[in-house]
Amino acid sequence: MKFTMIIVSAKLVSVCSMILKVPGNSPYTHFTEVGNNTDWIFFVKTCRDGFIGLFGNTDTGSKIYEIVFGAGRNTYTVLRKGGQGIEYNYGTHLDCGIFKSFWINWANKSITVGSGTFIGQNKLISKPDLEQGPIHYLALSTFKDQVGYWILQLSCAK
Repeated sequence: MKFTMIIVSAKLVSVCSMILKVPGNSPYTHFTEVGNNTDWIFFVKTCRDGFIGLFGNTDTGSKIYEIVFGAGRNTYTVLRKGGQGIEYNYGTHLDCGIFKSFWINWANKSITVGSGTFIGQNKLISKPDLEQGPIHYLALSTFKDQVGYWILQLSCAK
């Protein structure tokens, strides 16, 4: 009888989640250092206008991109650079009663945004940007009277 042994090596990563409540009309809060990670999966529950800012540092003036989920009374999602919309996806993307999942990737001088928990699938926005600056922080905000609940997946020390 012949046996074949296959050894598979896997690196285990401890993942932590935190639920953040972001009050309406708040400035960008909860700055999270992104390190070398250019992929982020997150969940958001709000009726409209959930903002994610991608920053060079923790100064709100260092914002490189802003993604607004559920803009225009939850009729579209928009990618902004320098305060100007540069790419849109029309549709209802948020829900007042349940968490909706999204992902962002900003590798290779391009930024891509999608729905779901599988990076690369269900793309909403994809925009090349040869002038993209280094992104070191991600931060959250909501608009006017909207309270947002966010879940970010973070790597944690054991």
